Amino acid sequence: MEFVSKNAPLQIKTLILLLLASFWVSGCVPSTGPKFTQGMAPPTGKSIVYFYRTNDFMTNTTLPDILDNGNKIISNFSANSYHEYIMEPGRHTFEPKQFGLFKKETVTIDDAKPGETYYVQLKLHIGFIGLTRMASVTALQQIKACYRVYGAGEESTSSPAPSQNNSPSSAIPVSSPVAAESQRPSVKAVSRASQSFLYVNASPVESRIRILNINPKFNQGMALVPGRYHLETSAPGYLTDKRWISLQSGEQNVTITLSPKQTALVPPPAPQVKAEIIAASPEIDSYIKMLRSNDPGQKRDAAKIIYNSYSNDSALLQVANEALLNGYNENTNSKLQIDAMAWLCKAIGRSGQKKYLSTLQQVANATNSSKLKKYALKSAKDLGGM
Repeated sequence: MEFVSKNAPLQIKTLILLLLASFWVSGCVPSTGPKFTQGMAPPTGKSIVYFYRTNDFMTNTTLPDILDNGNKIISNFSANSYHEYIMEPGRHTFEPKQFGLFKKETVTIDDAKPGETYYVQLKLHIGFIGLTRMASVTALQQIKACYRVYGAGEESTSSPAPSQNNSPSSAIPVSSPVAAESQRPSVKAVSRASQSFLYVNASPVESRIRILNINPKFNQGMALVPGRYHLETSAPGYLTDKRWISLQSGEQNVTITLSPKQTALVPPPAPQVKAEIIAASPEIDSYIKMLRSNDPGQKRDAAKIIYNSYSNDSALLQVANEALLNGYNENTNSKLQIDAMAWLCKAIGRSGQKKYLSTLQQVANATNSSKLKKYALKSAKDLGGM
């Protein structure tokens, strides 16, 4: 079976054979690196060009090299790929290497400026392959679907990159642009000599360290491209430290000492109040003993008795006041303790004696219990206060 007629023109034969070849190499597209997030800032005194290729009719085909002034800078440029090319300022002519009988088109940047970023798209049509310079707004919309490929002669210093169908990551990030602290660095493989190796000496030693504007987790001596990084250091009981640091090539040491959090001062416990009381009868004396018991259940029962039957007994009211002052800040997690204190507030409030108003006001202002606060306020109101 003949795929191409012997009488067909040479250019058509070549084109058809290339199209067939594109299907035969399906699945052979080399693995790519991380997906584009944001561009890196050109190094000092340099320019940068982002080359990218989106989907086209030969998506499964890896195209030939891209040249800069005749020198190869990118190999194996597959669809949905990009590569950042750092270059010297000046004139640069970029061209795709001849691809069969395809007509090719070059692009020239006449005067690349230091610190400037340019975008060039590789376009492929039937019988045509060419490079086109793109406006940054359009390019940034298109390139965000692309994954990084390595340049000619470039070797990755990171772990093997995932396929295009997976979520990409890398161990070596590129610094964010100096002018924008909020930008996230992109990822780029660089030579060891041009990397930074970050060490953070934190106190306390158990501090957690994170770099907020890149994805990889921090580890001592991790390799980073020189640039600016947002460093966070935290530890339980200490104020969190956040700062931007600028890294140069080589080993970089940063020392951070966290400040302890200021804890609220806890007021000393109120002095125990215990007045000498002369009971009027053995029965009253038994209630006094209940109020002075360490059992909150007995205190509650005594307070109920005072509330219901002895709200005018001065001896019991004095001891009830004593028990409330000594107990309203004790065992505040105990429901029975809070219940006993609430009944003491009710008993004192029912007495009508304004001399106990200050006690109820103190309890209402100082207690952490909403229930006890409620009864202290209500009882103070019964005495004409609050």
